[in-house]
Amino acid sequence: MISRVLLVMMVLVYMGGCDGKTRDVNPVEDILEQDEKGNFTLYVSNQSFAISPVDITIHIDGKKAVDRKFDVGNQHNWIGHSFSLSKGEHKLVAVSKKGSARFEGKFEIKDKHWAVIDYCYYPDTSRGSGPTPKKFSFNIQDKPIYFQ
Repeated sequence: MISRVLLVMMVLVYMGGCDGKTRDVNPVEDILEQDEKGNFTLYVSNQSFAISPVDITIHIDGKKAVDRKFDVGNQHNWIGHSFSLSKGEHKLVAVSKKGSARFEGKFEIKDKHWAVIDYCYYPDTSRGSGPTPKKFSFNIQDKPIYFQ
């Protein structure tokens, strides 16, 4: 009896794999390689004490550029990533599943640029300011960024 069940299961698995359709169990994702001499430096930070660490995945032009968990630390912990990007318009998408936030934006590369993307979330009122929803902020400039 067990051998019949096993035989039927094997036939079903074999037939399911022979339908001519390609199934990617773990599709390969394009990666945007870092380049320390690149013309685009992106600083990433978690600015939320409420969610730490927070997962942040960033794609530039559909290629994964950043994928890691960021601790809030003392909120002064921007981690730099440098890339070589062609001149022209580019698309950046940042997502955090745990942080329930998504950002999509376009930016233009003319020469050398520096950018910051921060994850922010403050559920309570603190220090005179109101609560801040779960979100990303993105800023880009053509001069180096110096953090205090």
